[in-house]
Amino acid sequence: MVKKKSGNSFLDYSWKVPIIVVFFSIYILHLFFNTVLIPLRVNSISMEPGINQHSYLFYSSVGMPNNIIPFNRKIPRGTVVVLAAPYHETLPIGLNWLNTVYRFITLNIADLNRMKHLGKNPYMVRRVIGVPGDTIYMTNNIAQIQPESDDGRVENRSEYFTSEFELIQKNYVILSDEQKTRDWPKNLPLLGNTERVTLRQGEYFVLADNRDIGNDSSYWGPIGIGQIRGRVLFQYIKKKKNL
Repeated sequence: MVKKKSGNSFLDYSWKVPIIVVFFSIYILHLFFNTVLIPLRVNSISMEPGINQHSYLFYSSVGMPNNIIPFNRKIPRGTVVVLAAPYHETLPIGLNWLNTVYRFITLNIADLNRMKHLGKNPYMVRRVIGVPGDTIYMTNNIAQIQPESDDGRVENRSEYFTSEFELIQKNYVILSDEQKTRDWPKNLPLLGNTERVTLRQGEYFVLADNRDIGNDSSYWGPIGIGQIRGRVLFQYIKKKKNL
């Protein structure tokens, strides 16, 4: 006599394997698109002409201090990064959890933080100009940099500063209104003039390529490494600039 199987067939072994595979695949995709290849929509003109408004790009958080895969924590000068705005207001715990699910479903293109009634957009794309140990100041929207001496002693430094374009081994173009810079008072930070500052360990000086926007370190000073979320890898949709 053959004994009949009891219980719900849904819980049979033949069903468990596909369900586990599906959930594991979803988790891997979620991890990949939130760590290795994170999509982001650029909403401002602050990085023009290199990155136009409404363009889409991928960035990676691998190697960042808030990531579980710390391959390389050094961020060279000239690197374009995604960072959390210093003035960002975090979401409540419940909405923050919901936002994680929402971002996963929409591949990070949509975000509850971007809705004005839930908080300010925390994502900002900027270029690293100064790294820990640098002494840096700005004049006429151009950064002047004095790298840390070989022995690390500030008092042994000379008065020689190097322009960012001479020091950084990357090609990029900045936008700046020279007429406005000449005619307005020189002590206004939004016009690209700053006092000298020496970056401490874990501090970076970041600037927008569109220097007239001014929402960068020339306005709110150096940022900590913890605010940097990842390196920009490439643009996969570049919108044409509106004329």
